[in-house]
Amino acid sequence: MPLSRYACIALVSAAALLFQVAQTRLFSSSYGYHLTYLVISVSLLGVGSGATLSGVFDRRSRRPSLSALALAAAASALAALFLETHIDPGVALPAAILVAYVAGALPFVFASWIVVRSLREAPSRAGRLYSVDLAGAAAGSLFAFAALPSLGAPGLYGVSACLSALAAVVIAGPRLRPVVGVVSAFALTVALTLNGDAMAPRTSGRGVVSQFHRPGVRRSTTGRGLHAP
Repeated sequence: MPLSRYACIALVSAAALLFQVAQTRLFSSSYGYHLTYLVISVSLLGVGSGATLSGVFDRRSRRPSLSALALAAAASALAALFLETHIDPGVALPAAILVAYVAGALPFVFASWIVVRSLREAPSRAGRLYSVDLAGAAAGSLFAFAALPSLGAPGLYGVSACLSALAAVVIAGPRLRPVVGVVSAFALTVALTLNGDAMAPRTSGRGVVSQFHRPGVRRSTTGRGLHAP
């Protein structure tokens, strides 16, 4: 088995755990801490569904490639970020939870599909594949807890999508690099846009107000700002 397959598994596993930590934070703030347990059931649903889909479709001649599955994981992470941040749970909480539940399971579906297919195609290397899977998941968890204070939950969604896109590059080679580059750039743009307020430097309102009281400074009657002699 080529090294690119091991790298792909490590990257999608890290992306899945990053996504799970980000969902935990987002669910806690959006739906309340008492519903955060849904993240565990969402991930289990996705992992089980991915294994089932692998068993059904991987035996067919026309099946999705590993690079397509990795790109689907990246796209679904961004879709989950958009849906979970734009549906107001205060208006229709059951509908918001249902949408978040379905959207949040998709990245796990595609990551699980990649891992299960690899295990089925190389059962003699199951130990190595599983160890790489666990190592990637552990690395993703550690990075998530270290980066959460600075990036926030939306930022982790973007990083998760970028890791899945990178996995597609690793497993597909130069053929999909332009597509993956666009997906990665879009992921970072979405993450930075939604998380801009958290990442911007904090400014004190007192400093702005104090400008009106600084000696020699008067306020423009046109409302265009401050003028000093």
